[in-house]
Amino acid sequence: MEGRAAQHYGAGVRYVLPEQIAWPGWQTRGATDLFNALLNYGYGVLYAQVEQPPC
Repeated sequence: MEGRAAQHYGAGVRYVLPEQIAWPGWQTRGATDLFNALLNYGYGVLYAQVEQPPC
């Protein structure tokens, strides 16, 4: 179920990106294209915010 959701999410991302951004699909560590690198950075920031203990 999670895999299917990821497929739909990826298809949605491809749909909204301009054609000038040739997105090869998901790449986690060691992403070589700018879009994947920015996604990985954003998810890292989000993860840090979610996982930090409450004040």
